[in-house]
Amino acid sequence: MKWIFSYPEENIETVNYLNIPKDQPVLFKITSADTMASLWIPQLGGEKYAMAGMEMEQYLQADEVGTYQGRNANFTGEGFAQQKFKVNAMTQSDYDKWVNKTKKEAPKLTKKTYDYLMLPDAADVQTFSSTHLSFAKHGEDSEYALQARKRLGYQSVSPHSKTDPFENVKNYKKKLDNE
Repeated sequence: MKWIFSYPEENIETVNYLNIPKDQPVLFKITSADTMASLWIPQLGGEKYAMAGMEMEQYLQADEVGTYQGRNANFTGEGFAQQKFKVNAMTQSDYDKWVNKTKKEAPKLTKKTYDYLMLPDAADVQTFSSTHLSFAKHGEDSEYALQARKRLGYQSVSPHSKTDPFENVKNYKKKLDNE
């Protein structure tokens, strides 16, 4: 599982980390691409469930500059312990600098790259200078992730196996890299 954060006003997207300005209420529109999860940043507020085909809202605010831990609070099986992310609360000035730098230096998020993010595996921290919101709205389309996997030719052998789907995805990506 990976956490994907869209910043619609800034036209930025991050994977597995979140930057926010301190002293600003931030509206989270929470949804899921496939499995049910629960967004939880204990130092900033309560948890809120994320479900495919639905959109939940929650306001959170960091009153101090610092790094906070966020995680999935809904047990989902293998890999659950790694379903976490960092929240970096920064001054408005530092946040604005990060936004400007990201817009200039980060790659655009293409539909194909986003489709790869829909594969059932872990992902590294990533930053993009655009969002998926123009082509994928998980709150309205609960099957986007399944269709993305189909477009990539990915088929899970057994979603309940200890080595699959994670090993299956790794092997699938190696195969694509060699083509």
